[in-house]
Amino acid sequence: MVPRALIEKGALDGVDAIIGQHTGSDFPTGHIATKPGPISANSDVFTLTIHGRGGHASAPQQCLDPLPVGAQIVTALQQVISRRVSPNDQAVLSITTFHCGTVDNVIADTAELSGTVRTYKAATRNLIEQSIKEISERYALCAGMTAECVYRRGYDSTCNTPVFANALLEVARELYGPEAVELAQARMGGEDFGYYLQKVPGCFYYFGIKSEEAKSTYPNHNAHFRIDERSFEPALSVMVHSAVRFQQIIEQEKK
Repeated sequence: MVPRALIEKGALDGVDAIIGQHTGSDFPTGHIATKPGPISANSDVFTLTIHGRGGHASAPQQCLDPLPVGAQIVTALQQVISRRVSPNDQAVLSITTFHCGTVDNVIADTAELSGTVRTYKAATRNLIEQSIKEISERYALCAGMTAECVYRRGYDSTCNTPVFANALLEVARELYGPEAVELAQARMGGEDFGYYLQKVPGCFYYFGIKSEEAKSTYPNHNAHFRIDERSFEPALSVMVHSAVRFQQIIEQEKK
């Protein structure tokens, strides 16, 4: 957690406001996008280990097979969002790995699942963590087994200070016109800039890089990801001019 370490070392001491930027592969080159309030989600990961008793696949009655229990847990977890989380909240629970066994004639001792949880509200975050633990433990118990859940909380939600987010949008419109400015949707991705915004007010924004001409149409974290370098000028210009505008807001508030 680099931001936390920097904050602990005093990197933000005396800082009145902060600005962060990120490539936006779904916005056209030259466009600027942000919004007041939450713009990225709480980002957590978890691992479930189901402990059974392995043996020869020809004698399943002598074993406690963790594989079907793992499959049942996967199915049950799919209902957490639809049945335990309010439809007014945004949340994602994704199982991304399932490992069990190594050969075709042996029932394994354990099955291991892992995945990620994305939320905005602290209460929803707590609810899903508790639900994962309860569901996995109880399904395993019904089959005479045990389940161990390791839940690791990652980045907190990045939440823009409204006055500074609106100021940055205003600066971008003044520089490049309203057609180049977009009100971003809150995303379920994680972003460590949120730690800075918990310490000082500010704004995190996206600068568009998507261009057929520059062949920069692939999303972030894709093997074919490219940046349209024409996006650098508006990205930096908005940052510099917004820093000046932020300073004006801060000085006005101090009067």
